Amino acid sequence: MSVVVVATFYPVEGKREDVVAALEVAAQSVHDEEGCELYAIHTGKDRVVLIEKYADMPALQSHGGSPALAALVTALDGLLVGEMDVQILRPSPTGGAKGTV
Repeated sequence: MSVVVVATFYPVEGKREDVVAALEVAAQSVHDEEGCELYAIHTGKDRVVLIEKYADMPALQSHGGSPALAALVTALDGLLVGEMDVQILRPSPTGGAKGTV
């Protein structure tokens, strides 16, 4: 079963584009990881939200130890207010294809 991750980043004032740029660099590698189905960056007024989807928990666990994630954590150093909020979710499909990410 697919695993969805929603990671929310709260950039230091004036650093939102730097956070987005770091995520864009990571995405170039993560998109090629085995089991990565979605790695999509979205921006809001005071946050950057990353929506990720992996084929299964082993694919997510593999991503957790990837060089791309390690490089991202380093690139984000000093760019965030507090810790990133990472939620690991399992879909509860409703209404067919429109009810899942």
